[in-house]
Amino acid sequence: MKPETIQHVETAARNRDLARALINQGSGMGLRTPPFEWVAGVAFYSAVHYVNGLLWEWRSIKPDTHTERNWYLDNHPPLSAFKLDYRLLNSHGWSARYAPGYRLLPHQAQALVDVNLDQIEATICSALGISPF
Repeated sequence: MKPETIQHVETAARNRDLARALINQGSGMGLRTPPFEWVAGVAFYSAVHYVNGLLWEWRSIKPDTHTERNWYLDNHPPLSAFKLDYRLLNSHGWSARYAPGYRLLPHQAQALVDVNLDQIEATICSALGISPF
């Protein structure tokens, strides 16, 4: 596997772990409202790195924009297999960054990681012939 691919997968796994830590520690962080919405943003960027890792490994492609990355999701298996999971993470991540008052409940944040991100991770790791980091 190319070194850049490994870096993308390692970064994706690090972001995944951070999203899980926010879920697990959210209520104990001493904040008035736990920041569960940030799970969506971190999980989305985990997905970005997984996709970028596969594109780099297969074709030495580095998408410059979300629009370009979405084109690959729409037109290239196995990426198209999880495009709805990816778009859901993107939508929630966008809301976390830009929508005033946007919040997620703990079980919603958990589902984004344990269902949507896990689907992306499993597909990418399988395509790369590796186990999740």
